[in-house]
Amino acid sequence: MGILLINIPFVSPSNPYISIPTLAAFLKKRGIAVEAFDANIDFYHYCLRKDNVSDGTKYAHERIKELNAKTLLQFDQMIEYNGLVTALNRASLCAVNPQDILDVFKSGGNCGNDLFYSALGLAVSSHFPEKLFSTSDNIIVYNSPFDEFNSSDVIKSIGSTGIISDYLDKVMYPLIKRKKPELVGISVYFQNQFLNAFKFAAMVKKADRGIHVTLGGPFISCFLRNLKNRELFNSIDSLVLDAGEIPLMRLYEEIQNAAPGHVPNLGNVPGLVYLSNGVIKKNDPPEHLDIHDLPAPDYNVFDLDRYFNDKQNMWLSSRLSSGCYWARCTFCRSKLSMVCDYRQPEADYLFEQLINICQSTGVNRLHFSDDASDPRILEAISKMIIDTKSPIKWFTHVRIDPLFNLERLSLYKAAGCVSLAAGLETYNNRILRLMQKGTTISLVDTVLSNIKWAGLNASVYMITGYPTETLQEAMASFKKVKEFVDDGTIDNYIFYLYHITYGSPMYFNPESYGITNINRRPERDLDPDVFEFEADGGMDRATAVAQSVRFNKHRASDKQDTGRINSVTLNGQTLRLNFDVAEIHRTVSEGVNAASPYAILLQNGLDKSKTLKPK
Repeated sequence: MGILLINIPFVSPSNPYISIPTLAAFLKKRGIAVEAFDANIDFYHYCLRKDNVSDGTKYAHERIKELNAKTLLQFDQMIEYNGLVTALNRASLCAVNPQDILDVFKSGGNCGNDLFYSALGLAVSSHFPEKLFSTSDNIIVYNSPFDEFNSSDVIKSIGSTGIISDYLDKVMYPLIKRKKPELVGISVYFQNQFLNAFKFAAMVKKADRGIHVTLGGPFISCFLRNLKNRELFNSIDSLVLDAGEIPLMRLYEEIQNAAPGHVPNLGNVPGLVYLSNGVIKKNDPPEHLDIHDLPAPDYNVFDLDRYFNDKQNMWLSSRLSSGCYWARCTFCRSKLSMVCDYRQPEADYLFEQLINICQSTGVNRLHFSDDASDPRILEAISKMIIDTKSPIKWFTHVRIDPLFNLERLSLYKAAGCVSLAAGLETYNNRILRLMQKGTTISLVDTVLSNIKWAGLNASVYMITGYPTETLQEAMASFKKVKEFVDDGTIDNYIFYLYHITYGSPMYFNPESYGITNINRRPERDLDPDVFEFEADGGMDRATAVAQSVRFNKHRASDKQDTGRINSVTLNGQTLRLNFDVAEIHRTVSEGVNAASPYAILLQNGLDKSKTLKPK
């Protein structure tokens, strides 16, 4: 076969991501033989086999008894204890045994989040300190003892045994041997997938060294633009930066044109990073495609019926634009082409794509996954939805824009909009000016009020610890956000800890924003977000970390009732928990955060002061 695109773990079990369906549709239109394999959803089905969940449950039962009998829990043991209690407690909330989850799925029953995540947590419990769990928002989180942003650690992780090892050996290796692709493209959207990407690549090379393996996707484009460690190319052949349509097509052409036994001419492939004669090369980006020449994402390259979600509740993504129409925020990757290169297709073309997605899949719920959707294009599409009586429901991300008046928002509501997620960041005019948000708190009040009166749900994204932000300013922003929740103006929020992001104006010119004494951790050589720095005034970093954790504890979805968990059920028997679960949860959530990555905590030695005695 020609090209095999692989969607790798660990991402959502409920909705497929847009990247591979988009690439596959483009390549098919060009007459290229392409298949996609959804290893993410296939892994969940493999992992949740009855024998696997049963064995994991037995291990969890024995391990929780061992930990419960200790006279003192160290911090890593608290992390493990917390995970086991959470999985066992969620299992107790289910009407069926977690080991029967696939039977429920095959019979058409509703698995639900508690059943899925309890079964998953139990199935992988024996792999600690490797962890796979969900947040309170039911978002998959993968923790590894290897640091994703340390290239030496990435290399070490490739040969390690872990959660996906058995799946790679028994499912993926035979699949590659059977399909014999000439080119394998592995799409990496999120940090959760990055270490697995190299494990998958190494597995492909084990099956056939002659297969060209390339990695691409948002994570690669954000963090591997300045790759220096040549050893990573022992497992892969190339990386694709930014939009992958033209690079993948040209790469496949070069592979086809190469004489037998000869390597393809990678210098002819735009947007490619590769190793040539021991030197890492980075080709110029491709010329822009006519954006109207891109077909609708082909979600039927995946089996949507295997997702742990029925089509009536599934959300599929579609982009209304590329880049961001504002692209000026100082904290954002606004200097990278993926953000600053804004292109907006015509509304007629976009509406045709939306209808194509719905009709070809039977899914009528759409997520417009733009960085920030333009109010005017949303208006044009809304009118088309209303005129055609299309049964589409949708939500999207927006900035606080004066164009969001009540009339326009009411039109969105009539056209099936259910929710808007707004990048508010702060409720302080001084900080908004520093961020170059182009908004004021007066405009924030007006727009959020309009969203409420239009009958739409709203959530806001907030930032804590922006350089020079004082504790008083941060607390005032939090107080106002809580007021918005209490009076029904918004439905939810989340506070993110500020970090210096590669590609942002603040990364390239930190001194202009009052940033000093940056600790970039040289061993973390893959351009990670930087959390450790000082600023001329405002909160110190420890205070900012503490406040971001504290603010999020008040979110509706983060109010976990851990204080009432005093026992768990093991094989029909009640085991009284000797440790304070609420205290463990607090200690773990405060100890493992964006500023203190899990792998670094494990590698540098855990805080010996963080211990806990029985109740």
